[in-house]
Amino acid sequence: MKPKRIAWVVFAVLVLTVVFALGYPRLAVPSLNSDREHSPEKHGTKSDFPLSFSLIATGEAVTSEAFVVEGGSLLKKRGIIHTAVLVRHPKASFLFDTGLGTRVAEEFRQHEFYKRPLLAYKNPKPAVLQLKEAGIDPDSIRHIFVSHLHWDHASGIKDFPSAEIHVSPEEKGNAPMEGAKKGYIPSQYSGTEIRWQPIVFEDRAYESYAKSKDWFGDGTVVFVPLSGHTAGSIGMFLNLAEDRRYFFTGDTTWSKEGFDLPAHKPRGSRWLVDLDPELLGRELDRVHRLGIRLPNLMIVPAHDKSVQEKIGFFPRWIR
Repeated sequence: MKPKRIAWVVFAVLVLTVVFALGYPRLAVPSLNSDREHSPEKHGTKSDFPLSFSLIATGEAVTSEAFVVEGGSLLKKRGIIHTAVLVRHPKASFLFDTGLGTRVAEEFRQHEFYKRPLLAYKNPKPAVLQLKEAGIDPDSIRHIFVSHLHWDHASGIKDFPSAEIHVSPEEKGNAPMEGAKKGYIPSQYSGTEIRWQPIVFEDRAYESYAKSKDWFGDGTVVFVPLSGHTAGSIGMFLNLAEDRRYFFTGDTTWSKEGFDLPAHKPRGSRWLVDLDPELLGRELDRVHRLGIRLPNLMIVPAHDKSVQEKIGFFPRWIR
């Protein structure tokens, strides 16, 4: 075979490989119309239970939309954000996820070399530093709920030694204890100094979920299990008032289009970070239909900068 023809064959193979990795043909998201939907119990109003929260931006990145959602444009840029959610309730203040922590540069080097360009971040500013600058004692954060233990959600765990770390037993039990695998960096959550506390869901239906955990017992903060991305991911509903509700969905999708369409992450991204695409597809459909049924519910994917910018970032508080 002539060199020119070989070059064309190699080029064609590369193009087809990229197209396949980006998700063509797309993986269908199942429609589970048989899923039972549940209505939350009413537990008072905003004035009864003053709840507020703030999004702490701990780092960011810019990438092609095609690397964020299946079927996205290679030419369209999308902002990626790494956040921690600071929640204030009369009974306690806590974080939902930690974003990028003070050790993130060292931790990032533990990724396999070929992943680093894909996962690169910029402008890191750990939550613990932002809290100190705002005059908030980090020791006042007594609880951290982690949506899952991937590197960009768990990096700040050890920055808050006074906090109890709440994860589902499934997530902790399936997180690797050595080697950076499938988005995990064990050094972030290994060691005897971490004060683990399991979050155990009750057989109490909430919205489309058969199980839930009403943390304060007043309906303001409700955790639910999320399927597919990892073995034990969790999501969080914050209910400030009947018409002001937020649903933080972790990494079920990286963009609002993942729920709007609905659509998976691109195939290459799924290989890197998702545990069970079939279960994840069911979760995408569940949240897609929840958003249609509850138009006042603001659904917040963990990394969609365009969604989170509409809310605003620390030190802005949502009340």
